[in-house]
Amino acid sequence: MSNGSPTSFTTQFADRAEQLFQRPRCQYGWDEIVTGVDVRRQNGSAVQMAAVARNTFRGFHRINKALSGAGEPFQQYLTKNRQRLTTELLAVTDRDRLHRVSNRICTEVRVGLSNIKPDQLASYNKVRKPVDLYIEHLVAMSFELEEARQVLVPLLFLPLDCQILESSELFTDRELAQHGLRRSSTYSAVTTERSYLALQAIITRRTGEVATALGRPFWPIYFDLLWNGRHSSWGGNLFESNP
Repeated sequence: MSNGSPTSFTTQFADRAEQLFQRPRCQYGWDEIVTGVDVRRQNGSAVQMAAVARNTFRGFHRINKALSGAGEPFQQYLTKNRQRLTTELLAVTDRDRLHRVSNRICTEVRVGLSNIKPDQLASYNKVRKPVDLYIEHLVAMSFELEEARQVLVPLLFLPLDCQILESSELFTDRELAQHGLRRSSTYSAVTTERSYLALQAIITRRTGEVATALGRPFWPIYFDLLWNGRHSSWGGNLFESNP
């Protein structure tokens, strides 16, 4: 890596990522992942989790504060179109096709975000990050996509948020600066599709470096375990591993 060694990602990291993304010990229905499901904790308690947490949607400022924000339109769209989206995702065999499906979801979801201030939707990644999070969690844990999991996991796009952007393991300062970004940038600072794809290309190169160093497959979505130290937390799926 240009700013850190690929050996920072160990065999244990890869083992953990492979288990969580490709062999989850507990799965859920599509709608449960989208709208929320009770998830067991290490101490035996349970807490409700969804693919996209409420704090992500707080960044979508409402026109009328008495009406619902962004979360409801996203959830309604994904549950209403479950069958069509499942069929489309099961047919995905390459990353370009997944990107096209994701872009169309972004376009169609924007129509339902009528109570969000227009300037809030100008950033490409503002809508794309939640879409990437939904697809990531659905691929990794839903019954509906289980048969395609081995195909889809290597194709997933890494959701670009502040923790990913600030990681020196993934981006150099110069690489960020080329897209008008800094370590402190938020996910909405990735304003264009061009910058989004360029950053994803850098991540893919880093993935190749790690795979070469470890002598085994390693996929871009595995880097999401850097988020809050998930790679060393308890649990048998993405929800359970959430600290």
